[in-house]
Amino acid sequence: MITDGLIVLLLGMTVVFAFLIALTTVISLLSWFLRNHAREEEGFLMGEAQKKQKRRKAAAQRLQQPTSFPSAIQPTPGAHDSHTLTAVITAAIKLHRRR
Repeated sequence: MITDGLIVLLLGMTVVFAFLIALTTVISLLSWFLRNHAREEEGFLMGEAQKKQKRRKAAAQRLQQPTSFPSAIQPTPGAHDSHTLTAVITAAIKLHRRR
């Protein structure tokens, strides 16, 4: 009875050990076969990250430039008609979205 248990123990441990060795071998082979693809993917992702960083820098530079509003529109103090308020709110929203 004890010998049957030891046989099952050794058989189970051998099967698990063989499976782990096979799994490690398969992962290593896949890593070796796909290494060129991984390098290409990494290069592509680095290029995309650099493009994104350039776009962010350009957007930051655009935000730092002063925006000019037409000087012809000089509302008098206290004059709040609907067109003026609409123009001011629209300009504020555009400036906020550009950030």
